[in-house]
Amino acid sequence: MIHHGIQVYHPTWNSFACLDQETARVSRRKLLENCAGSGALLMPQHFGAPHICHVDHEGDGFIPRFV
Repeated sequence: MIHHGIQVYHPTWNSFACLDQETARVSRRKLLENCAGSGALLMPQHFGAPHICHVDHEGDGFIPRFV
Protein backbone atom coordinates (compact mmCIF):
# COMPACT_ATOMS: atom_id res chain seq x y z
CA MET A 1 0.00 0.00 0.00
CA ILE A 2 2.86 2.36 0.72
CA HIS A 3 5.89 2.04 -1.53
CA HIS A 4 7.70 5.22 -0.60
CA GLY A 5 7.77 7.46 2.47
CA ILE A 6 6.46 10.42 0.50
CA GLN A 7 3.13 8.60 0.24
CA VAL A 8 2.52 9.18 3.96
CA TYR A 9 2.60 12.92 3.24
CA HIS A 10 0.81 12.52 -0.12
CA PRO A 11 -1.40 9.40 0.00
CA THR A 12 -2.90 10.17 -3.40
CA TRP A 13 0.47 9.79 -5.12
CA ASN A 14 1.01 6.39 -6.72
CA SER A 15 4.14 4.58 -7.85
CA PHE A 16 4.77 2.26 -10.77
CA ALA A 17 3.89 -0.65 -8.45
CA CYS A 18 0.28 0.56 -8.02
CA LEU A 19 -1.44 -1.42 -10.75
CA ASP A 20 -4.97 -0.29 -9.81
CA GLN A 21 -4.36 3.42 -9.26
CA GLU A 22 -7.68 4.37 -7.64
CA THR A 23 -7.87 1.33 -5.36
CA ALA A 24 -4.29 2.03 -4.25
CA ARG A 25 -5.22 5.60 -3.27
CA VAL A 26 -8.32 4.50 -1.33
CA SER A 27 -6.50 1.63 0.41
CA ARG A 28 -3.54 3.82 1.35
CA ARG A 29 -5.78 6.53 2.79
CA LYS A 30 -7.76 3.95 4.78
CA LEU A 31 -4.55 2.43 6.17
CA LEU A 32 -3.24 5.84 7.24
CA GLU A 33 -6.62 6.81 8.76
CA ASN A 34 -6.60 3.60 10.83
CA CYS A 35 -3.00 4.13 11.99
CA ALA A 36 -3.20 7.87 12.69
CA GLY A 37 -3.28 8.62 16.38
CA SER A 38 -3.83 4.98 17.34
CA GLY A 39 -0.30 4.25 18.54
CA ALA A 40 0.02 1.51 15.92
CA LEU A 41 3.38 1.08 14.23
CA LEU A 42 3.52 1.30 10.45
CA MET A 43 6.32 -0.91 9.12
CA PRO A 44 6.68 -0.40 5.38
CA GLN A 45 9.33 -2.60 3.86
CA HIS A 46 10.50 -0.37 1.02
CA PHE A 47 11.59 2.65 3.09
CA GLY A 48 15.20 3.32 3.82
CA ALA A 49 16.09 3.72 7.49
CA PRO A 50 14.44 4.99 9.58
CA HIS A 51 11.36 3.21 8.33
CA ILE A 52 9.19 2.21 11.31
CA CYS A 53 6.84 4.99 12.36
CA HIS A 54 3.69 6.05 14.13
CA VAL A 55 1.35 8.10 11.97
CA ASP A 56 -0.38 11.26 13.17
CA HIS A 57 -2.93 13.56 11.57
CA GLU A 58 -1.64 16.92 10.41
CA GLY A 59 -4.32 19.16 8.95
CA ASP A 60 -6.11 17.12 6.28
CA GLY A 61 -3.09 14.86 5.87
CA PHE A 62 -0.64 12.72 7.79
CA ILE A 63 2.86 12.91 9.18
CA PRO A 64 5.14 10.04 10.18
CA ARG A 65 6.80 9.99 13.61
CA PHE A 66 9.79 7.71 13.10
CA VAL A 67 10.98 5.57 16.01
